[in-house]
Amino acid sequence: MKNHFFRRGAAALGVLVAFTAVIGPSAASARDLLVPAGTWHGVYLTIRNTIAASDVTTFESQAGKKIGAELYYVGWYSGAWDNVAKQLSVWDPMGIKAMVTWQPELKNGGNPLAAILNGSQDAIINDFVTKSKAYGKPFFLRFAHEMNGNWYDWSGALTGNSADAYVAAWRYVWNKFQAAGATNAIWVWCPNADSVPADSWNALENYYPGDAYVDWVGVDFYGLKWGDNPPDAALDRVYVPYGAQKPIMVGETAAADCSNDAVGTTMTKPQWTTALFNAMAARPNVHAFFWFNQNNSGEADWRITSCPSPAARDAYRAGVGSAQYLTR
Repeated sequence: MKNHFFRRGAAALGVLVAFTAVIGPSAASARDLLVPAGTWHGVYLTIRNTIAASDVTTFESQAGKKIGAELYYVGWYSGAWDNVAKQLSVWDPMGIKAMVTWQPELKNGGNPLAAILNGSQDAIINDFVTKSKAYGKPFFLRFAHEMNGNWYDWSGALTGNSADAYVAAWRYVWNKFQAAGATNAIWVWCPNADSVPADSWNALENYYPGDAYVDWVGVDFYGLKWGDNPPDAALDRVYVPYGAQKPIMVGETAAADCSNDAVGTTMTKPQWTTALFNAMAARPNVHAFFWFNQNNSGEADWRITSCPSPAARDAYRAGVGSAQYLTR
């Protein structure tokens, strides 16, 4: 998040496995879209060099349940997949699937969408394509997320107040993967629940690349730091328009710590956490979620253990304890 929407610039990993249903008009039986019968229990954990196995098991002991997927952030440079591969060397033996968030932010600033479209980023794209294809296993690729906010360089708000370049850049990168046969990348389109600015041109649906270019639809939202932001309403920003044709995931979510919520909020962290699980349970095509389990200094402590009372942690444990939430 930047300003009151400062966004996390850390790295992490996430993921999913086990194909039991294919959803979407372009789905083919030869591709594993990582759609489970239930909902993947996913998390983001703070990364240093890599997220260690001990970091995972510590969180799992707090949550009272193993995870099935983790979220990993990687930047825009040649060799980016090499860093993903280091993390996969930890996760693969544990049976954890990865959701890779690839952030196209240019090293020296500037408009990354224009740079992608003029071909100047082909070396970076091709390196990532080649190496991720060689990995061979399905992984979630969340490319250029939260594009309808105003805090990332690839957002419409910072690239001409239009969604057109974003859609064109998404399709350009997607076509690179298809041309190379790198079909193990499972494409996750993931806006923020609230568009900033809230202008008609910046509505999240304007950024949708089209059913043929998207495997899953995600959405990011956080509670209590900037108001209640009820999970059911936030989730429905994508569930209502896309939930009938695409599997849905909550790409990032969490509630602020108990002493750092917004003036006027009516929900506590335990209540918000319970509401999140209720919202997902009531929407059967939600097949993954990722809790952002990090203390962001100067913003909020999003961890399930952030409050002095164990009530927030216990609300998480109770929610994820349902057989709906799947593990490694």
